[in-house]
Amino acid sequence: QTDYGFNMRVSAIIAVALGWITSASAFGVPDVLQKIEQKLPTREAPPPKYFSEFTFLGPYAQWNWSSYPKREGSLRQYPHYDLRYFGEALEPQLQNAGIKVLMQTYLATFRDLGVQTWLMHGSLLGWWWGKKVMPWDLDADVSVTEADMYFLAAYHNMTIYYYQYDGCPEGCFFQLEINPYHKYRERDDYMNFIDARWIDMQNGLFIDITAARYDPGHEMGVGVMYDKHDHEFKDKYIFPLLDTTFEGVQAKIPYRYKEILASEYGKGALSKTDYHEYDLPMQRLCVSMGTDKGLVTDSMQKGCSGFL
Repeated sequence: QTDYGFNMRVSAIIAVALGWITSASAFGVPDVLQKIEQKLPTREAPPPKYFSEFTFLGPYAQWNWSSYPKREGSLRQYPHYDLRYFGEALEPQLQNAGIKVLMQTYLATFRDLGVQTWLMHGSLLGWWWGKKVMPWDLDADVSVTEADMYFLAAYHNMTIYYYQYDGCPEGCFFQLEINPYHKYRERDDYMNFIDARWIDMQNGLFIDITAARYDPGHEMGVGVMYDKHDHEFKDKYIFPLLDTTFEGVQAKIPYRYKEILASEYGKGALSKTDYHEYDLPMQRLCVSMGTDKGLVTDSMQKGCSGFL
């Protein structure tokens, strides 16, 4: 009886197994795998593009663009404007002046908001060569932490600010706009690598603001930060931020600015004085080692031998 019962159980197991094989064969193994795959968690797709820009060349080709570097692609992408506020394009010299105003108002606003922001990329290079926007620059680059980007999105998104200055004695308006897709942290978001913008509402000019995020699973270990434009850097190269000035306004720069510039532009960018048909003035920039440690100042003292 025991053997008979055992044989019955074995037969039942074999029958079930054969039934599964027959069923799977009839249903199709690829179909089964597809159903299993559908139950697995899928990666979130990158969001659509948020910001809209106006890029042109056409009737403005008669302007002298020889001194203005050309980005990837056939069209020059530097003369970009926000579509909502674009009226007519500015000549390169006027656009360069407009970027200076944008940087001055942006830095002043973020200081008032209590949000730390720092110069990066071309703007940091402009600081190195005289604490100004480069004469050929038609845009600017600044960064904030990811935490501060969340703060700005929660409390200051779409806020408008009013400034009076020599070029606008009756006052002009500037808008801070946060890209809602700044929350998407993956690096495949090629349409939204800009997390926020500071926009001149009179002409549509803007400067880009990117968030520096931590990558906890980076192969280089802890402390690696990145932006969605595929720049990577260790936090020790950024913090603590150094106080300085840019276009006559209080500003901040990364702690190891020289290494950052050399890594991005090459060591020659720190000493080459001719670029895009311009002769750059020699600047002697030093970090004060006195009571104002951490404040970057111009210096002509004998102890400061040119570039750091």
